[in-house]
Amino acid sequence: MTRSFLGPKKMTRTFPGTKKWKRSLHRIALAYAFSLPAILLFAVFKFYPIILAFVMSLQRFVPLGARPFVGLANYGAVMHDDLFWISLQNTSIYVVFVVGAGTMLSLALAYLVNQRIRGIKAFRTIYFLPVVTSLVVISIVWKYLYYPSPRGLFNQVLGLVGIPAQTWLSDPKLALGAIIVMAIWARVGYDMVIYLAALQGLEKEILEAASIDGATWWQRFWHIEFPSIRFAVFIVTILGVMRAYRVFTPILVMTNGDPNHGTEVLATYIYRAGFMNYQMDYAAAMSFILFLVILILTVFQLDVERRVERG
Repeated sequence: MTRSFLGPKKMTRTFPGTKKWKRSLHRIALAYAFSLPAILLFAVFKFYPIILAFVMSLQRFVPLGARPFVGLANYGAVMHDDLFWISLQNTSIYVVFVVGAGTMLSLALAYLVNQRIRGIKAFRTIYFLPVVTSLVVISIVWKYLYYPSPRGLFNQVLGLVGIPAQTWLSDPKLALGAIIVMAIWARVGYDMVIYLAALQGLEKEILEAASIDGATWWQRFWHIEFPSIRFAVFIVTILGVMRAYRVFTPILVMTNGDPNHGTEVLATYIYRAGFMNYQMDYAAAMSFILFLVILILTVFQLDVERRVERG
């Protein structure tokens, strides 16, 4: 009998989750590799300019010259600027009405086009058309609809019921409201699609069971459908607030902030300060204040949603 002096055979122990862990790590690395171009573009064209703008807000802007550090002086000047507070007030009014009324109207339209009605696909297309239309074009068209003479379309409609012609965009009491109506019409189709997708994801058996039990359409909507699409309402509200606080194009095209700053909003005031008055440092400070306003409102909405989810 021969004895082997090679010693015992070495055993390699493999943990059960090693291969799975390596596979997951490989997938994560592959995902980041494919995402790297987009991350670089975002860093170069988004994140880096944001940092430069913040640095500029802490300096005194001098074109083609040295820019002395002034700390929070620009932010202090903004806090004492009456026109800044007027533009913030106008922007907040715009946000409240556009988001509030637009959310309810888009939800009502989504509920309507979700029904089995003949020709409903045509209505869905009509409601969504303003979303794919240029906002500049929409603003120009509505500016003509608000033509202040009796020949304007809206004034002709008012004339049919005996109401005199209005100077819509030239009246400080009507100008902002007129733009709000246009903004609701232009964006309601986008929110409607989100609500429609949420409504079509509901289980039909639950709704049919509720109908068999004698529930009215309002009871079905309030107790079954609305709680089920609450997250969609939350998403639409957050996106609406972020979008509305950055309103710029319709104001610039239709009124340019007039009459008497009655439609001046933060975005147009920032644009005027930075690119017309060449106060880049002042405009940068207002931009970061606007960023903080949107951030605080978004965090507040997220906190409210968490509290609602917890009950």
